[in-house]
Amino acid sequence: MPENLLTDAKVRSAKSTDRDWKLSDGGGLFLLVKPTGGKLWRWKYRLQDKENLFAIGGFPQVSLAEARAAREKARALVKQGIHPAHERQQIKRRNLDALEERKRARESSFAKVAKAYLAEIKPVFALSSYRTKESRIRKYLLR
Repeated sequence: MPENLLTDAKVRSAKSTDRDWKLSDGGGLFLLVKPTGGKLWRWKYRLQDKENLFAIGGFPQVSLAEARAAREKARALVKQGIHPAHERQQIKRRNLDALEERKRARESSFAKVAKAYLAEIKPVFALSSYRTKESRIRKYLLR
């Protein structure tokens, strides 16, 4: 099977028609040219005797070289019996969970300290001074 049939010039010059059409790069990688003018990288593979399609990204955001590299990474996952799209979803979910956890930890730890501070100074300060401090903490620090 011939590999790397496409060049950057062929990809750039691909024109849309009245229906979808494909430009093959070999190894299951192809560029899907849509009637709307969109150019999308796709990789066709088989896993567990079923044909699957992995969406790599759109051209020009994903270059030909990047699409080939993504195909090779996905091919390594398929050899391990893992669907590349499922792996991408799991990575995204883990990243979002970690971000949310960091955000929650950052917010809750400062909020706890601020509440403890306000509780400690409430009996010491006059009500107007306490309200001023509480207002400033909420306005400037607990955004």
